[in-house]
Amino acid sequence: VSDGRGRSCTAWRRAMARLVAGWVLSWAQRYIKTDLSGLRFSLWSGDLTLTEVELDLEALRAQFFAHLPIGLSRGVIRKLTVHIPWARLLSDRVVVVVETCELTGSLRHPTA
Repeated sequence: VSDGRGRSCTAWRRAMARLVAGWVLSWAQRYIKTDLSGLRFSLWSGDLTLTEVELDLEALRAQFFAHLPIGLSRGVIRKLTVHIPWARLLSDRVVVVVETCELTGSLRHPTA
């Protein structure tokens, strides 16, 4: 099957799959301490489940808590599931489900 310009639709889908997998892993790696680079092949199946995922507290502070008087001491996602519908990538959605995200923190007192 061709896309009308002599290119295979299968090759196009593979390229899109690489792009989406790279985007998902890049996004997730910003906030997760765990090295996700080895999981690239797991994503090709379309489903990925991680448990007890430690969060990068510095990234969370910078992105979400920078202007709040809150100090984070621990962050964990108990279960993280990603579903990528490779066969229907243009018509279905990528689903990321976070089950039980725990953040432990305390109020920071302003310094004089």
